[in-house]
Amino acid sequence: MRRLGLVFVAASLIAAAPAHAATLHLAPYDFSPDHATLKVSAQLSVARQVGVSLATRGGKRLGWIVPPSRRSVLAVGWDGRIAGHQVPDGTYEARLVYGSAVLATAPLRIDSHPPELVGLRADNGGSRFAGDNALLSTISPNGDSFRDKLNVTYLLKEPATVTMDVTRTVKVPHVVYTLTAQLPAGLHTMTWAPTPNTNPRTFLVRFTAVDQAGNRIVYGAPNAFVGRAPRGVVARVQGIDAGFGQPSYAPGQLANIHIATDEPALTLRVFHAGPEQVVTYADNQMAGVEIDQAPLTLDWSRWRSTPHSISYRIPDVPSGLYYV
Repeated sequence: MRRLGLVFVAASLIAAAPAHAATLHLAPYDFSPDHATLKVSAQLSVARQVGVSLATRGGKRLGWIVPPSRRSVLAVGWDGRIAGHQVPDGTYEARLVYGSAVLATAPLRIDSHPPELVGLRADNGGSRFAGDNALLSTISPNGDSFRDKLNVTYLLKEPATVTMDVTRTVKVPHVVYTLTAQLPAGLHTMTWAPTPNTNPRTFLVRFTAVDQAGNRIVYGAPNAFVGRAPRGVVARVQGIDAGFGQPSYAPGQLANIHIATDEPALTLRVFHAGPEQVVTYADNQMAGVEIDQAPLTLDWSRWRSTPHSISYRIPDVPSGLYYV
């Protein structure tokens, strides 16, 4: 009886040994063949004829990641191909195989597609200005709580790191504001609240999304070839845009001034450029001497969301360059 007991214990130890004799590790779990090489490592307590195969979640074997060979240690890189063919995106199981036995397993997710920002749309927290649409929003950051900020909302299809870059476009986008967040899948809103001294102009808002597998996508063109990239958002920072209907007028002539702003009231003043004792260096600035005419106050509350034209009688002044 004692001898049988010893044999039984020894047999139990031998049968249990393989469960602890092999390990299999994959890195990273989220694997994009376009951006990384999968690190496959395994270790056995004794050398055996082992290989690493790939199977679906349902158990269907797809082929060898690492063909069988006698080894006790394994460390290789895998490019995401089996028999020369790219393995489709999905969730799989890698198996360390010895003969017909599976010694160890490790999960794997293959993802070769960048994260999507679906339904990208912009708003200013209030009403739209004429011409605004889902990807164009007018803001006027003057502290009156009316169109003071830009909100961009989108549906993120998978967890990703999303960066919003507000850019001033010259030859290439020049970043003036950046916001980065690690976000789960779902609906999200990112906001830009520029300071009141932000110069009126348009800004291209670019979004970069990178998922856990390293796949990357950018919304908004990096140059003038806008058709080569997914469309981004444009923010129009509005001040007071105004222009005459024609380049010159005679004294007493009725002029047409086209104005676009969301200010509730305006004051119209006329300046004569030339006799001023001021030097200007910027091409977007003018200096002059105000003519002898009382300022004209305009109630603009009816046209805060659309351009409007007014008629203005040119005053009786000497020939020269004037601006309103």
